[in-house]
Amino acid sequence: REKGNLPVLEISSCEDERQREKRRIDDREEEQEKYEHLVSAELADLSKYRVEIHGHLRPAWSKAADIVSTYRRSISQVDDHLTGSGDRLRKAGSVSAVDRLPTVGARERFDRVKDRQLREYSDSPPGLILS
Repeated sequence: REKGNLPVLEISSCEDERQREKRRIDDREEEQEKYEHLVSAELADLSKYRVEIHGHLRPAWSKAADIVSTYRRSISQVDDHLTGSGDRLRKAGSVSAVDRLPTVGARERFDRVKDRQLREYSDSPPGLILS
């Protein structure tokens, strides 16, 4: 039989669908690892400094920890909004919002908050010293 110019239809099997889903999951995990690496690199940079607050030296990474917790809170809120049952699932221990790859909107919000906090941090009065 000759096919001529007829389009060839591909029928995807369950196996193909499983492979695509596995690739999507792998891609999400890879993206999350890259993003976590960027955040931890920024924290490593901040940990070189100390800031004086009320006469006491406070490690700069404690400020960075505030930034990361803000990020995690925003991801958790997005996750709860998207699933509508985030709390119930999290209580059952089957879902951790922090482990999920953030959506683009949540990532942009986190970047804005992080940039603002870092700006406020860098604009703070003298007392920033190299340790």
